[in-house]
Amino acid sequence: MIEDQLTKKVLHSNKFSHSHSNKFSHSRKHLVCYLIYIATVDGSIYKRHLIAISEGTTIEGVHCVPDAVELLPHQADMQRARIRIVVHEGRKHEVRELVKCAGLEIHSLKQVRIGGFRLPPDLGLGKYIELNPTNLNALGWKS
Repeated sequence: MIEDQLTKKVLHSNKFSHSHSNKFSHSRKHLVCYLIYIATVDGSIYKRHLIAISEGTTIEGVHCVPDAVELLPHQADMQRARIRIVVHEGRKHEVRELVKCAGLEIHSLKQVRIGGFRLPPDLGLGKYIELNPTNLNALGWKS
């Protein structure tokens, strides 16, 4: 599925470091955190696609670069390839644009994590859950 079987993961040079173990910058107005998406794509994914995504793209005049890009292992029950993409800002359609500019077409896109908070896998489109203190803590909320 990829040109070089040894290359399953491509991380941009701005990848998470030990100093980012908290992954949050809290201010009174907002939280800045990382967002994790799983993109299911049509067609095969090659090393060049992963590199192109990791190099980023310009959206509304701002160069957007993901923190991490990873080809996920093939699952027997899924015919399409999947990529895990980590971003910080989540600009308008950022992940879709990154994948599109790499020459791939997204079949489906799902946000699976906001910072330390994993979204419930059964959370439907347009649905929400009430956050408890543990959830808020995972999001970096300081009470």
